[in-house]
Amino acid sequence: MDKEKAMSVAELGEWLNISRSTVYTLTSDPLFPSFKVGREWRFWPSDVKAYLDKPLADLWARPSRRKVDQTRRTGKRFPPPPNR
Repeated sequence: MDKEKAMSVAELGEWLNISRSTVYTLTSDPLFPSFKVGREWRFWPSDVKAYLDKPLADLWARPSRRKVDQTRRTGKRFPPPPNR
């Protein structure tokens, strides 16, 4: 059975050809597969590869503007509560 070794920040940066500061920026994303051992970040290469191979969401899709439209219509900061 082949055991996978967790990578350090420096190893991941070298593997992905990015700087260490960029690796630390990636760790701020809660969906990026990383974990801490003491004070140091570690990464499973197979999880990082799966994360990077995952298709991106449509970056040009328009966000939902429903709350904004209701706010403009009512003139209040929050939409009114639903009638019960």
